[in-house]
Amino acid sequence: MEQVITDIAGFSKLVYSCPMTEKPFSGNKYIQIFLGVIVTLAVFAALKMSKDVMIPPLVLSFFCYLLFSPLLRRLDRLHVPKIISVIFVMALLLFLFLATGWFIIITVDTLVDWYHSM
Repeated sequence: MEQVITDIAGFSKLVYSCPMTEKPFSGNKYIQIFLGVIVTLAVFAALKMSKDVMIPPLVLSFFCYLLFSPLLRRLDRLHVPKIISVIFVMALLLFLFLATGWFIIITVDTLVDWYHSM
């Protein structure tokens, strides 16, 4: 027969008061620092070699993350399922990109017509 735990607070104190049996990696600190420096240099080198291809999409994606993360957090607090939240934000992002493109095209078309009428 399975034992049912009724005192959650007491059980939580029991679990968190027990010593941990697994130890985190406690290798040489210099090896960890050296590996961190090597990985950082490798990432910077990869970004430098592909700066024309990689940097604009990375900056744009980071900007979109900063722009839409508060909305996703708000939807999460309202208990909207995450898939629906993400689909909503992606549709909103698509709408914003299409509206921006439409605005630019209309503006350039108007400027070209204005220039030719002069």
